[in-house]
Amino acid sequence: MKKIISIIILFIVVSCAQQSMLTGGEKDIKAPSLIEDRTNPKNFSTNFNSKVIQLYFDEYVQLKDAKNNFFVNPTIENINLEEKGKSILIHINESLKQNTTYTFNFGSSIQDITENNPYKDFNYVLSTGDFIDSNLYHGCVYDAFSKKPLDNIKVMLYENKLDSLTEKTTPNYLCTTNELGKFKLGHLKEGSYFILAVDDKNKNSFPDPKNEKIAFDFNPIETLLPGDSSANDTILMFLQDAPLKVLEKSYLSTGKFQVLFNKKIDINNIKIDSINCFIEPRKFPTDTLTFWVESLPSSSLTFKLSVKDEFFSKDLKINTYTASSTDSVYTCKAKNINNLRPNDPLTLSFNHPIKSISNEKIHFLIDSVKSNPVSYFEGSMWYLTMPNAVNATYELIAEPGAFESIYGYKNDSVELLFKQKSPSAFGDLFLDINCNSCEQFIVELMNKEALVKKFICNNNQLTDTIRLCNPGNYQLRLVNDLNKDGEWTTGNFNTLQPEPVFYYNEPMAIKPGWGLNIEWVIR
Repeated sequence: MKKIISIIILFIVVSCAQQSMLTGGEKDIKAPSLIEDRTNPKNFSTNFNSKVIQLYFDEYVQLKDAKNNFFVNPTIENINLEEKGKSILIHINESLKQNTTYTFNFGSSIQDITENNPYKDFNYVLSTGDFIDSNLYHGCVYDAFSKKPLDNIKVMLYENKLDSLTEKTTPNYLCTTNELGKFKLGHLKEGSYFILAVDDKNKNSFPDPKNEKIAFDFNPIETLLPGDSSANDTILMFLQDAPLKVLEKSYLSTGKFQVLFNKKIDINNIKIDSINCFIEPRKFPTDTLTFWVESLPSSSLTFKLSVKDEFFSKDLKINTYTASSTDSVYTCKAKNINNLRPNDPLTLSFNHPIKSISNEKIHFLIDSVKSNPVSYFEGSMWYLTMPNAVNATYELIAEPGAFESIYGYKNDSVELLFKQKSPSAFGDLFLDINCNSCEQFIVELMNKEALVKKFICNNNQLTDTIRLCNPGNYQLRLVNDLNKDGEWTTGNFNTLQPEPVFYYNEPMAIKPGWGLNIEWVIR
């Protein structure tokens, strides 16, 4: 019996000695919630005439980044927020307008103190009159050119016309867009308003057209009633055209320089004086100028750069350096050797501009039979135009010294074997585009946002065929070229809206061996 009691006691001691990890309970993932019965006055109260509002929650709360999240519609200039346990106190230190509905927008600034769970998009509404205003205004904000949605944009409504706007003018109503570019203003006073949207980088709720995207409308907008089925308003923002300026200038490698501008320009409009140089050609407008100088500078390069039609002329200086080892190897790359289309020239890209070519040192064969195709060079590019022979094997042999650069360097031996792709590896695109409202319009075909082909049409209709397109997904963009300059023209604050831009929204997948018909009518 004593032995049994001893075993029982030992079992109890061992059981009591076992340890387990303290979990601390489940993680708090619940956001704070407003308790209406303890909130004073309650949400959506009328005839408000106090100076303090107490918002009471079901747990201890804090304010995070209220400066950028909290605002009131209409604006109350002198207002303070105070954290107090489970409450947020709103102190109003000015007289409110009579018969006016106020909406206190907290965004995600109210959070619990344990896990920072936010009470998202919380609004508190009250009225100094007998009723709560219920009109609303909503819509989406897009970039005027790309038509992509813009987030964190301030959308502001004013009772007065925008031409009387000053930096001290506060909007009657304000909100910001979400990541989808959407916005919504609720509990508005019935009436008409003037709209202004700003990409408010300097956070002063006032447009800075030189540095910020803007949108405006001189025509008043009308607020909507609850349940109104009217479509969302579309706000198109633009960055006002700025004078051309140089953002960066640099010395890339031996003799090679680069200048970066604040906007895209036509390289053909550039003139460089005081030096002999070779400008890298570009098919479409670009914001990057690349050029090589004929004589290698020692410590710096000084030159005059002018751009036609931009009223730009500037003396520039770029510091250079003495390379530890001179780039004396003259090399090239075949840019399109793996995707050579019929009728396209083979393109060799050299690391320096070409000065001269010894044609007797270049040999071209088709199925081992010598041929004499046409070739030419431009800057650092050499183009070889060949007869079409889809199933044949091409061979290019360039003996050492066949190509000489502007610095006197010559190539080593180059040997290339390649074939043209069959036409069946590509697709065709047939366009039939009509823009009845356009006196002149621009159509741009894009592949992964890279411009492939550009048309300028001045008779309302474009009918064309683009042969041998690389398979892939494409996009069409149309610009109503109102000023007929062949380019998209942005707007100007208070005077000019940007030229309308349209995108073809149906899928455009070009497949090998197939033709794609696009019929597009712009109304």
